Amino acid sequence: MHASPATVRSIPFFVPLLNPLMSAFVRLGVPVGGPMALLTVRGRRSGVDRTTPVSVFEFEGSNYLFGTFGDTQWVRNLRAAGSAVLTRGRSRHPVKATELSPEEAGPILQGALRRYLGTPMRLFLERYYAGSADGSASDYVELAGHHPVFRLGEAVER
Repeated sequence: MHASPATVRSIPFFVPLLNPLMSAFVRLGVPVGGPMALLTVRGRRSGVDRTTPVSVFEFEGSNYLFGTFGDTQWVRNLRAAGSAVLTRGRSRHPVKATELSPEEAGPILQGALRRYLGTPMRLFLERYYAGSADGSASDYVELAGHHPVFRLGEAVER
């Protein structure tokens, strides 16, 4: 598994405040403005399952998770566990998570984010990803060094 050079970015004050509300909406199956799901992953030290709302991005037929705020706790837990469960409404999907190198992740980050950079989500994405729809491939490889990217695949229920 790739050890990312990503660092912890400052998580905006509103994210921990909104996470319980977003989690409730996702559990109920209420659309919340993006491809949201609940990520449940076993804690790397405690062994206790931890759940957080995440955005799942699709690119060329595969699903990905991006560490918007860098090397956060869920990123570290997923890196250690290698698998998790994604939940949307009543639907639960065990997934295998493979962290990509920045060179592998750059084009995926560029392709997946490009479609959102022409929408109102642009303000959020440009603030945290410092990217733009017309950024170069090398710009996105550099971004991927600060935002871990995981490819999601089918996994056996744990």
